[in-house]
Amino acid sequence: MLKTVVEFQSLSFSNNVEQHENEVNECTAQARQIAQFIFQQLQNKLAIESIIYPEDWGYEIAIYFPEKTIYLCVSIQEDWEHRFLAYIQPHTPIIKRWFRKDVDITEDLDLLIQVLTEILSQHPEIENIKWMTIDEFNHPHSS
Repeated sequence: MLKTVVEFQSLSFSNNVEQHENEVNECTAQARQIAQFIFQQLQNKLAIESIIYPEDWGYEIAIYFPEKTIYLCVSIQEDWEHRFLAYIQPHTPIIKRWFRKDVDITEDLDLLIQVLTEILSQHPEIENIKWMTIDEFNHPHSS
């Protein structure tokens, strides 16, 4: 199973954030800074159309790969100070479609994971980067 969830810490993106009117809460406003940073970096590194927009839990970046859309969701971890979470949707490399051929997005997921790893690891104030599967994230104490 692919590791499509990443947690990380940064002091750079969570202080003195002004909440915009389309943002539901302060957490959404804090997620905006890191999401906009990631969005700009993705646009620089990938020649793929994408958009960014707020949700009630954070920000979502829709990345339009040929014939498919992959979403990168960015939010803060409310329980931990200065900790962020990003996850890729879908989590699985095969998209099942009713009455049509399944779509294998393994290469696109691998590329997105690689580029996101570069973006996070190259920022001098992002640390404690931890990738995990969706199952590891949902069940952190399972063996």
